[in-house]
Amino acid sequence: MKVVIAGAGVAGPAIAFWLAKQGHECTVVERFPSLRIAGLQVDLRNEAIEVVRRMGLLQTVRDRSVPEMGTIIVDSKGQENIVQRKLKIEHESGVQGKTSAYEIMRRDLIEILYDATKENVTYRFGLSVDHYRNIEVDDSDEEGPKTDQVEVTFSDGSKETYDLLIAADGQGSRIRKQMFFYRPEEDQSRWLGIFSAYYTLPRRDYDTSFCRMYHATERRLAMTRWHKQDMGQVYLMAMNNAERFRRALDRDVASQKDAFTAVFKGMGWQEERILHALTDAEDFYADEMLQRRSTVWSHGRVVLLGDAAYCASPIAGVGSSMALIGAYVLAGELAVHGERKVAAALASYDAAMRPLVDQSQRLPKRSLQGWLPLSTWSIKRLHVKEWVRSKGKGAQPWAKKVHDQRWVLPDYPEMCWRSRSAAWASLPSTARSSLTEDSRSRSFWSPGAYSSASSVADDIWLPSYELRKEERAQGRAQKEDETPRLGKVQPDWPLVTDLSCSNCATCSKRAEVL
Repeated sequence: MKVVIAGAGVAGPAIAFWLAKQGHECTVVERFPSLRIAGLQVDLRNEAIEVVRRMGLLQTVRDRSVPEMGTIIVDSKGQENIVQRKLKIEHESGVQGKTSAYEIMRRDLIEILYDATKENVTYRFGLSVDHYRNIEVDDSDEEGPKTDQVEVTFSDGSKETYDLLIAADGQGSRIRKQMFFYRPEEDQSRWLGIFSAYYTLPRRDYDTSFCRMYHATERRLAMTRWHKQDMGQVYLMAMNNAERFRRALDRDVASQKDAFTAVFKGMGWQEERILHALTDAEDFYADEMLQRRSTVWSHGRVVLLGDAAYCASPIAGVGSSMALIGAYVLAGELAVHGERKVAAALASYDAAMRPLVDQSQRLPKRSLQGWLPLSTWSIKRLHVKEWVRSKGKGAQPWAKKVHDQRWVLPDYPEMCWRSRSAAWASLPSTARSSLTEDSRSRSFWSPGAYSSASSVADDIWLPSYELRKEERAQGRAQKEDETPRLGKVQPDWPLVTDLSCSNCATCSKRAEVL
């Protein structure tokens, strides 16, 4: 298929990664003249970690992760009330704390995805999608059945026709606005009434590698994080003065800075330092937190992805994770249904992602107000509650399962491929000599969930241990002459048991399963 993707943030390059590996012709358009490397610290949560592993990029993410040691809640005098150190991730328990092992700057994550796709994907900077028009075709001609397409008009006035338009252009997506322009009842987005600002500030000698969080009265919160030896980040959040903030957001940056300075004046803690850095900040960004909700995520050959579809708001802390998961699921459903059933693929993408999205967007107003207390007494009550949780048996504040049992990342055997040359090169000489000519002529499928040759650029995720076990059970009920599903090791293929795998069971266990 010929696919155009709007947005080169996290979601755009992520979906381009998977689709390009399937052989689709992908073009990513970005309205900025270069990569959008602005943004602060993000963390990968839950199934997004597994998605990155399947992309073969997990070690790269770890190598560029932020050395944050944990989170500390302080009072107005800077006294440390609650300390939560970064939890050691245990694959068996799957527990992940507020500070995870996968903290990374947004710019670094985008650069990793860009480097992984730039050879197989066309990037066009300084260009955006102005509007689109679905082209529906129901008839057939002598050359065969036609398929629906979408005509895209770009910001430079040019027009091109594609098989699919993917809107990965963020919560302010222009494509989303056009999609719901004549169907406003389907757009159920809501403002959360929380106003936030982000900027950087110089680091001082006494700043440790901990995230420090401070609750001020009148529903205000200030937080600092440190990603470099000489530089850190400030996060300001307020759930008051709504009209004042909204008027400022409609004006220039100077007006926005004035509004946040006025609201956070008298907050205590490191007030002077934080507000002084706000005045001098050249990377200041402010906005009202928004949740993107809608009853549908597609219209004809146009589909929404990431924040453009289901932004949960920055306070949820899952934006990048949802973008990576959504890209994987969308690509998987397109692989399952094929080019002739794109509409079915988009519907399946919606059905697969909807439970996870609904779960991530559960932010009751009462819980938001509880995390942004109004009075000194309510702040103390919140701190006592979090202190008790931190001392509970086996409990940590904010600790959560890496693999949430309420939603399981789908396996897509149709996306399980591996470069024949890379697979062949990774085999020991004894194993290569044992392969028959018939086996050599086929695409090689490793019995592992993720082979040790993941450093090879064109080596990609392979079926998981659990998937193969399930497929083997299903295969017993199939007829012997039935063509096996893509990704199954056929009976006459030699089994290589000396391939190592660091992310699944031992080779002997895999051999037993197969």
